[in-house]
Amino acid sequence: MTDSEFQSTLLALWREAARHPSLGLAMTAMAAPVRRQWPQLRLLVRGLDRGLPGVVTQADSASTEPAAEPMICSDDMLERLQRWAERRRVQTRAELGAAEPLVARALPGGAPDACLVGGLADEQGGLGLLIGINEDGTPFTAIARERFAALLEPFAAALASHGQLRELATLRNAAEAESERLRSRLGSGAGLDE
Repeated sequence: MTDSEFQSTLLALWREAARHPSLGLAMTAMAAPVRRQWPQLRLLVRGLDRGLPGVVTQADSASTEPAAEPMICSDDMLERLQRWAERRRVQTRAELGAAEPLVARALPGGAPDACLVGGLADEQGGLGLLIGINEDGTPFTAIARERFAALLEPFAAALASHGQLRELATLRNAAEAESERLRSRLGSGAGLDE
């Protein structure tokens, strides 16, 4: 893949990240231009979920239904994972095992030692991990590592949009529940004389 082709791929990733607030739809759309240039690459997004609390696969370019493999974490563990993600480093699973065992444990089962892992973060902080697996088993070259690092920003943007969409849905559900509670209170006459 030439530098020009890779720049076109990055542009397509940004376009798709902006078009799809749902991470599943964004992953499907974003994986297509990556696969055209890097056919053997499988991408997974593992998100930091404070509601769990833990880390869960939120999107997988090889599946529309990612496996639910949550890693339950303490608040301290989540903070450490968030700080690692904020550094936006790219390391292999083997490198993480030696230097960052907590991050290595946050990877899904079956991820090979040669897979690449990068931190997904936006201006508010760490959001999760992007995992790249060469499905043909070939090791990543230095250029492939650099290009994988360039994928982090558009995938972080897609994950951030997904998080905002989930937050809005939670707020909408809470507002609807409160509205229903108030309607039911008014319908029963409770609180009219208070």
